[in-house]
Amino acid sequence: MNNQINFRLKSPRAITLTELLVASVLIGIVMLGVITFSFTVKNIQVSTQRSSSLSAKIASAMSYLRQDAYSAVGYFDPGWSEPNNPPGISAGVYKGFTAPTNSSICFRHDTDGDPSLFTTDQWRCYFAQSGGPSIDGNLLCGPEGFLLWRCPLDAVVAPTADQGRCLNGDSGALESAEPLLCITAQDEYAGSSRENVFFHISFDADGKLQYIELTLKAKYDTRLKSNPLTNPEYVMKSRVNPPQSSR
Repeated sequence: MNNQINFRLKSPRAITLTELLVASVLIGIVMLGVITFSFTVKNIQVSTQRSSSLSAKIASAMSYLRQDAYSAVGYFDPGWSEPNNPPGISAGVYKGFTAPTNSSICFRHDTDGDPSLFTTDQWRCYFAQSGGPSIDGNLLCGPEGFLLWRCPLDAVVAPTADQGRCLNGDSGALESAEPLLCITAQDEYAGSSRENVFFHISFDADGKLQYIELTLKAKYDTRLKSNPLTNPEYVMKSRVNPPQSSR
């Protein structure tokens, strides 16, 4: 018995126009999803990088401020007075407000280990410069921002307005100061004159120092509106009670 098996190959069938259109649409949908996913991942990476950079700058600046404020030394003298400061503020803290949109705060540091001798002490000041320096005609921190400077230590009996602004009483610029970061004014501190941009000094009814409240509010770019993804904004607060500043 002869068994024969015949194999018949079907003729190749061409892809129809409808099938081609459907395949193109499916490929387009897949590619759109891939592009959207890549764009989202990139935005998250940029947002994370900017948030990390901003938080590190704020934490570093606050660390400097807290350390200098905590180290403030002084005494309460009800007969002592200074413009823009309550009587008795010789307790190691000086508010060097000099202009409607500038503010500064200074802390007295003991340098010789003798807490009763103030003539050899040094002052560390922080100065919030409105807008910051101008670069190519544009303010570094924008018209609503402030550049926070950390002034060098100076051996003066009491800081002057110029020394509080890191100028040391002359017309020089801020070459010797350390720029920390751009900040924005605090509504609860600023008031109509935006006097206290980043700090508040609390005194009791007799004018004795109670505490120093520090607040740093900053955006990744102070020239632009805040945005959770593209322009994050952080606020860091700290309250300091200098133990070596007598009440």
